[in-house]
Amino acid sequence: MQLVPFEPALEKEITNYFKTVTIGNSSSELIFIGTLNKETIDHYIVQNADISNDTIVYIDKIHNSRESYKLWRSIRELEQVRVTIDLFYGGLVFFRREQVKEHFKIRI
Repeated sequence: MQLVPFEPALEKEITNYFKTVTIGNSSSELIFIGTLNKETIDHYIVQNADISNDTIVYIDKIHNSRESYKLWRSIRELEQVRVTIDLFYGGLVFFRREQVKEHFKIRI
């Protein structure tokens, strides 16, 4: 897996708005998935040995199509996934092993 560092301008914007956030070199703590497909799920979630208990995955556009939503539902069912939050425009995935498996849907 190739790791892509934060762009300096993006890092500056994030730290300007969120004073308590620090940007580290470990990309396994926060993973952004912009295009949802089976290969992406396998690569970044299923086969990713760098995922830890504190890893958070944000998946963009989970309701973009029926196929995207179907893939989102398949992520929710993965053994290592403990908590998911459906934010409509995207979804959050958490892996905390001590957490009971739960799925939330935020409606606006």
